[in-house]
Amino acid sequence: MRGVEKQNSTMNTSVMLGAFRESSNTRQEFLQLIGRSK
Repeated sequence: MRGVEKQNSTMNTSVMLGAFRESSNTRQEFLQLIGRSK
């Protein structure tokens, strides 16, 4: 079986391109602005 197996669980897939991929500062600033800092 593929994917999430537990009931009521969620899965998120993301990709960073361009300036977000090349610059960690730009990426962090963007994620912080949208409320998803990592």
